[in-house]
Amino acid sequence: MKTLPFVILLFSVLFNLPAIALDTLYVNKTSTYLVFDEPVEDLDLGGENQDFADKLPDEHVVFTKSFAAKAEGTAVYVKARTEVCDATTLYVKAGRQVYVSVLCYRDIVERPLVDLREKTLHKAASYNRENYVPEVSIDLVEERLYELETIKREVFDIAIEKDKLIFSLVNFRADATAIYLRFRMENNSGLVYRMESISAENVEYYKKGFLSKRKSNRIPVDELIEGNVVDVPAYSHQDFFLALPTYAVGEKGSVLVTIRETSGIRVIQLELPGGLLLKSNLF
Repeated sequence: MKTLPFVILLFSVLFNLPAIALDTLYVNKTSTYLVFDEPVEDLDLGGENQDFADKLPDEHVVFTKSFAAKAEGTAVYVKARTEVCDATTLYVKAGRQVYVSVLCYRDIVERPLVDLREKTLHKAASYNRENYVPEVSIDLVEERLYELETIKREVFDIAIEKDKLIFSLVNFRADATAIYLRFRMENNSGLVYRMESISAENVEYYKKGFLSKRKSNRIPVDELIEGNVVDVPAYSHQDFFLALPTYAVGEKGSVLVTIRETSGIRVIQLELPGGLLLKSNLF
């Protein structure tokens, strides 16, 4: 497997595919995002490549003893399965773009989002709080999230039910720099839901031609404060909170919130219309 990256780079040159220089990508047991301009067509992890055509068009998963990688649309999620990992290779092909890296484990990851897009339809190349909202007061964000918890539950008819789990929007408010979201998961099953993460993406819809199908551009949003990750016991409910920068809400798109189960398949996604969030009440 040591020769794999060099073989890939050779093919990139021979077939005129733009390749990104070989990189070392550090990951831990929480998913790291890689985002490309076009949908992922091929994914190889340490030589454990599987036939992409035999998988669902929107989802492809590969595993090794130490790492796991999953392709969803234009994004790839990579994480370590154990803290004792041997380095391995990662190969991704998305359109004419090829990405090759060596995966290594590190307890603290500095780049949870690796933006590999050459361009984007959105004005911001990356939703990153260090670049766009350096003046935000984390203390104020925390205070207002606590305040949101005390507000009486509102009904928005925005919910999704899957595998006897109901994930719904409970409340939301906004101020000059952030939008505050409160969700509820109702676990109506006899199995505990062990959460791995809660994350958000901006989804912008577009069409390149009059007769073309509508497409979407998904950009992970860097939340101002990491959402709370708490297990939901059987036959109970739990509230979850997110604080996102206001630019996460586009005029023609939506915010997609995803909760993932640790080592499980019960992944739930709830889409929040941008038009609704733009009408948010203020603190």
